[in-house]
Amino acid sequence: MNILELSIMLVFIVIVGIVGFYASKFKPSLTNDITEWSLGGRHFGTFIVWFLIGGDVYTAYTLIAVPGLAYGAGVLALFATSYVIMTYPIVFLTMPRLWNAVKRHGFITAGDYVEKVFDSKFLALIVGIVGILAELPYIGLQIFGMNFMLSVTHVPSNITIIISLLLVMGFTVFNGLRAPALTAFIKDFFVWAMVLFLIIYIPIHYFGSIGHMFSWFNEHYPKKS
Repeated sequence: MNILELSIMLVFIVIVGIVGFYASKFKPSLTNDITEWSLGGRHFGTFIVWFLIGGDVYTAYTLIAVPGLAYGAGVLALFATSYVIMTYPIVFLTMPRLWNAVKRHGFITAGDYVEKVFDSKFLALIVGIVGILAELPYIGLQIFGMNFMLSVTHVPSNITIIISLLLVMGFTVFNGLRAPALTAFIKDFFVWAMVLFLIIYIPIHYFGSIGHMFSWFNEHYPKKS
């Protein structure tokens, strides 16, 4: 186990924990109802919501699973690009109208919207249960991704994952949506830094340019291109 790697990991855990537990001080509203906890009082703004959604969408799956598939299977990994291209127009067409309805009626969850539209508490319950069950494999994927990254750094993964999960659950329970929203800023900053490093430094440093990098891959791995 490398002491430097362990120290860096502990520093990040402490920073995220401090930010998460002090998140209640960020943009506090005058209400104390469930909206304050679950939606941050509905006054995060576009910029913060953009970071919050980015922190949820672009995770271990995006940064580890898809690149790993691209390395192992080649162009098969382009399915991720195609389904995102198909999904985003649907989101842009439907979500603004859903947002207007949610704001007008004060909905909090998808189940609230379904109950209002279809006048069925049973259907709203089914939507809530399906939402919870559908989230479990996604959480499992994130844990698998964390375990893989920690195994590379030789940091004891089981202990670190347990501490991280307890930390996230703790500051989310106490501070609601504000906690993951603020910690998403930290994650997204380093995600952007890593992406820029990968697409700028590595192709130029090792291959001379992005075009030369793809030419090298076509030459050495023709079956994957």
